[in-house]
Amino acid sequence: MNKKILIFGYHDINRDPRSLRQVKWLSDKFTVDYVCNIPNPHLNATFVKLNADNSFILSKIRMLYLLCGMYKFYLWTKQNRLVLENLKMREYDLIIVHHIKLLPIVEKLQTRGKVILDAHEYYTEVYSESFVWRTFMKSYYWWLSVNYLKVCDLIIAVNQSMAVRYEKDFGIKSDYITNAVDYEDFFPRPVDYKHIKLIHHGLASPSRKIELMIEMMKHTDKRFTLDLVIVEISKFSRIYVNKLKRLAASDERIRFLQPVPMKEVVRFGNAYDIGLFMMPPTNYNEEYSLANKVFQFVQSRLMLAFSPLPEMKKVVLENNLGVVSPDFNPKSLAEELNKLSAKEVYEFKKRSHEMAWKLSSESNRIKFLDIVTDILK
Repeated sequence: MNKKILIFGYHDINRDPRSLRQVKWLSDKFTVDYVCNIPNPHLNATFVKLNADNSFILSKIRMLYLLCGMYKFYLWTKQNRLVLENLKMREYDLIIVHHIKLLPIVEKLQTRGKVILDAHEYYTEVYSESFVWRTFMKSYYWWLSVNYLKVCDLIIAVNQSMAVRYEKDFGIKSDYITNAVDYEDFFPRPVDYKHIKLIHHGLASPSRKIELMIEMMKHTDKRFTLDLVIVEISKFSRIYVNKLKRLAASDERIRFLQPVPMKEVVRFGNAYDIGLFMMPPTNYNEEYSLANKVFQFVQSRLMLAFSPLPEMKKVVLENNLGVVSPDFNPKSLAEELNKLSAKEVYEFKKRSHEMAWKLSSESNRIKFLDIVTDILK
C-alpha cells in the first residue's frame, strides 16, 4: 500500500525552499499532503489550507498569556483549532513538522504514524540576545520542548552541531540535513586582477551586523569592491538599511543593489568573484548556523570569504573553498583578502565548481529519502 505523508508548516511554501524540496522529493514515491497558508500549484501533492492569524493587535495582547505562564491559552489560537479540526479525520504514516510550535497539534491528532520534527533552529535559543524575546518567548519554547519533543521519533536539524545538541539536551534521536540548494550548471568567470568583485546577499537583520562588512572594506586594498543585495522584511529593517547606506556613503567601492528573486540569486551571483559573509555569534543559532549563502555562493561558482563560525568554517576549509578570518575583527578578514592574487581567487572559484555537485541538494535528497524509508519500515 502506498504510504501517506504530511508535510506540516505554517508558512508560504514558496518562500521555504527546505519544505518545498521535501514535497517534491517525496511526491515521486508517496502520497503527500502539505499544510501551509499559500500553496504551490505545480506540486504533485494535496494542499491543506492553514488560515493565518491576521490580527496583529490581538497577537500582541495574547502575549500577556506568556507572562502569566498560561502557555496552553497562548497556544490554542483560532488558527490552530481550525487546522486540528481539518486534520483530525486524516491518517498519515508519517508527519514531518516544520516548527516546534506545531507539535501540540500533531499530539492531538493521535496518529498511528511516525513523527519527524524538521528543526530549522535550536528553538530555545532563537533570539536569546534579545531582552524582549527572553522575557516573553524563551520559557514558552522551553515548555514546548520539554512537553512535546517526546512526540517525535526523530529530529532533523540543519547541521551536525544542532543535531548533537538536540540529542544531548532532550534525548531524542537526531540527524541533520543541510540547506544546500539545487545544483546549477554554471562555470566560474575569469577574475580581473584590477577589479575583484565581492557580493553579500541576504536579509536586512541588525543581528547579522552587516556593518562589519562595510567596516572591513576600509581595510581592503583598492582592487576590491562590494555589492550588498539586502532584502528588507519590515519597517525596522528598512531603518537598518538606511543606517548601513549612511555608513557606506563615503566609500564609492560599496554599492547597494535591488534584491533579486530567490530563484535568480545563484545566477546573479555568478557575475562576481567572492561571496562574503562576516557575522559575529550574537546568539547560539547564529554561532552554529550553516547559512543558505554558503551553498548559493558555491553554486554561483564563487570563492568564499567568511568569519569563523564553526559550521561554515568547516565547510569552507574542508572543501578548500576560500578563506576564513582568524577572529571576528573585520580588519582580520580584510588582511586575508589582501594577501590573495587574482590567480588564487580564480583557483578557489574553480574549486567551488569542482565541489558544486557534492554540495548541492542532490546529496541531501538521497539522504532524506533514506531517512524516510527507514523510519517507515
